[in-house]
Amino acid sequence: MVLTKADLSKRFETSFLGEVVISVVVTAIILITVVWNLPDSEIRRSAIPTLTPLAAPTGLEQVWSMYAPDPIQRTEIVEVHVAMADGGDRLWSFQRGDYVGGPLFWYHWQKFKEQVIRLPGTRAGLADWVVQQLTRPDEHPVSVQVVFRAVDLVAPGQEAPPATTVETLYERTLEGPS
Repeated sequence: MVLTKADLSKRFETSFLGEVVISVVVTAIILITVVWNLPDSEIRRSAIPTLTPLAAPTGLEQVWSMYAPDPIQRTEIVEVHVAMADGGDRLWSFQRGDYVGGPLFWYHWQKFKEQVIRLPGTRAGLADWVVQQLTRPDEHPVSVQVVFRAVDLVAPGQEAPPATTVETLYERTLEGPS
């Protein structure tokens, strides 16, 4: 009877020696991954030089925090308020959209919102566009205001109310009807 590679592999995996070797390899992989992803500490600094010869050639030296190096700490909201001559206030804000097409367009709007927050030159154009979107030609808007609101995210288990910051980014009085 001729033994195939599959037979030899199965025989090794089920032997005592095979189980020990596999357990050691799995434990080493887990240990290297955990140590590599520890926050900066004396344990991590002392273990890295020892583990590097195993981690580097196998690719286990990856730092998984690269996927979220700076997690979101607050919710940022931009609202545009259009005050009307009749005393009304119309509100526009960046919306996620529906479940079907929303995700396709949301990223575009999210990036634009970030630009509005960080670049003052974008705010007048947004304000003008929103006024056009929220009013008809026969209506009379009297002012437009771009407002930034940031709400800090509360850590799990904390009972304190979140801190909120409100800032007017742009404000302009609009010309009345001619």
